[in-house]
This record gives sequence, structure tokens and C-alpha cells, in this order.
Amino acid sequence: MEGRRGAALLVPEEEDDEGGCLVPDRLGFLHEQKLPQDSTPGAKRKQEVRRIQKWIKMIKNHSKYHGSDKFQRRIYKGIPAQVRGKVWAVMLEVDKRKAQNAGKYAEMKELARLGATHFHHIDSAIAWTFRNHLMFRERYGMK
Repeated sequence: MEGRRGAALLVPEEEDDEGGCLVPDRLGFLHEQKLPQDSTPGAKRKQEVRRIQKWIKMIKNHSKYHGSDKFQRRIYKGIPAQVRGKVWAVMLEVDKRKAQNAGKYAEMKELARLGATHFHHIDSAIAWTFRNHLMFRERYGMK
């Protein structure tokens, strides 16, 4: 099964099929026109930058903060989108698991490509749900 045929990754500001200009928002969804700029006041923006810096510090010293009350409070407040992927990777010890299972991910990915019987359903659900998102424009793309 091939999934979405001819799906191409659109570069920001690239034309869509109808000749219009598609512009991604901060989450990667494509729009026909550019959205208004973030109008967050300066104080709130500075607060968000400080939150991100605190999370970066916690990521670097994960063994010190892991399981602490401070760590849990910050998780309940929310992990900023800019560091969320890295926080999850650290919490799940992805690097450690990759080292323990070298080559396993590539092997499982290839097995899934060859033998999965539900590709059609998955492809159609993704194509329908995220048809205007940069990460899902190309099947098996890097994203």
C-alpha cells in the first residue's frame, strides 16, 4: 500500500494546488494567509522565557530534579512547547533505551512497513485529520 500518492512537503510560503500561498503557523498547520503576530505583552513574554530557562536547567540536571516536588509542580503548570519533546525524552530515558537496543527502532520500523495490515486506515486517518500540517504532508518523512 502506498498511502497518499504524490504528497509533497510544502516549504513555507510555497504555493498550494490552487495557486494560493500557504503559510505555516507556530504549530505547523498551513493557512492561506499569514496569521496576526503574537501580541503577548512584554512582561508575559519575559515570564515565558524564564520558564523555558528553568526547564532547560532541569533537563541538564535531570538526576537532581527527577521525582522532586519542584519537578512535579512544574509539570502540573505545563511544559513549554519549545522544550516539551526534550523533557519527554529525558523523562522516558530515551537515550539510555536507544543504547540498550541499538538498531531496534530501525528494525521495527522496517518490519512495520513490510507487514502492517492497517496502513490504509492509519494513512486515511492522518490524511483526513492533519491534512494541513507540515509534519504529515509526506508519508514516512523525517518528521
